[in-house]
Amino acid sequence: MKSLFRILGIMLLLVAVALTSAIITMQLVIHGAEVSVPDMRGKSIAEADGESAHLGLRMQVANHFYSAAIPAGDIMDQTPAPGTRVRTGWPLRVTESLGAQKVTVPALTGMQDRIAMLEVHRAGLDLGSVAYLPWPQAVSGAVLAQTPTAHAKDVASPNVQLLVAAPADEDTPTQNALVMPNLVGKIFTGAALTVTHAGLRLAPVKEVAVAIPPVGSVNSTAAPRPPVLTGSVLAQTPLAGYQVTPGTTVTLTVAK
Repeated sequence: MKSLFRILGIMLLLVAVALTSAIITMQLVIHGAEVSVPDMRGKSIAEADGESAHLGLRMQVANHFYSAAIPAGDIMDQTPAPGTRVRTGWPLRVTESLGAQKVTVPALTGMQDRIAMLEVHRAGLDLGSVAYLPWPQAVSGAVLAQTPTAHAKDVASPNVQLLVAAPADEDTPTQNALVMPNLVGKIFTGAALTVTHAGLRLAPVKEVAVAIPPVGSVNSTAAPRPPVLTGSVLAQTPLAGYQVTPGTTVTLTVAK
């Protein structure tokens, strides 16, 4: 009987040792899967990419902006922030500097949309959003407005956005009715240009402070949310797609 109890005691001890070892091993594995995000700002894309790969992070170039202070090809900003602890395999989104603006923004207003798009690419710029708006005073397909404006200086982004005259809607009950464009996500200057060129009135802007989104738990598999750009439109009234008439007041809520 004593021998049986002795055997059971030894077996329980072995089980306890095995469980303790498994817990310690699991903790080491989890801890080993975490890395501290390095500061990539000011480094070249190639250098940052190599360092990210060494740490097990997936670097992605999310944006490109002009900068007179940061040389072309170097990193301006990053998400997650330096020092954040994340799991290996986590995406590291960076913003690449294009250096000082050297290209000239072409004058596109009045051109047909297809020709304007070709001019954008020919100038070495990227085509941003293209919004179509019924506008009976203009030829269908003609560019009504652009942002940045022609020959603009100190442009932040290489994207050119266009507002194009669309064919009049035959089913529109009011001859001068317009379809409210979607302005959410656009930089305020471009959104304001769209509003004024559409014959609408811009109400005083509502500014809202926006906090940096949390990175999330290291155990989460969801990608971190990109930060909201200062000066971007968060909300609009009337909503996109609503029918409006020239002179309608548009209220924009902008991130500050």
